[in-house]
Amino acid sequence: SLALTGDTASASNAGSIGTLTVSAGDFDNQSGGLVSGKTTISGGSLTNNGTMSDLDASGSSTVVDNATGGKITGAVTVSDSAQLLAMGGAFGGNVTVLGDTGAGAGVLTNHGLVESAASGAAVTVTVSDTFTNTGTLQSSDGALTIEADTIVLSGGSVTNGVTLKGALESSGDLTL
Repeated sequence: SLALTGDTASASNAGSIGTLTVSAGDFDNQSGGLVSGKTTISGGSLTNNGTMSDLDASGSSTVVDNATGGKITGAVTVSDSAQLLAMGGAFGGNVTVLGDTGAGAGVLTNHGLVESAASGAAVTVTVSDTFTNTGTLQSSDGALTIEADTIVLSGGSVTNGVTLKGALESSGDLTL
């Protein structure tokens, strides 16, 4: 287990740790890094290029799931004014984004891959305000559901076997 608490603290992981708590500072889960237990972040920033299990982000935190191998395999909950940036990383569990009065509250933008890959394993992404997709939403068996007040599919968006629940907007050509 690791707890990162100082405003100027920074740490990285290229090996394996159990649980991770970040209340301030910067944490980098490097390529090959594994956080096998729950990650709780309430302040500071976390960059994921490795593999993480469950994630609970709140407060003034920022989580970036990167294309260089970042994968969050468990459930993800983002609340308060926390920000989740999917920059090509992958999510394998339910993703819930809850809003409040903070900037960007209840907003999720996917620039990468949200996928329900395991047969019969349903994944639901629930966003209290707007879900914007410029990346890929994919389910081999129709077990991926995106629920939001507004779903914006930008040009280049790809949705395969995905259920979309909410007001839909598009900007550009889509592959459905």
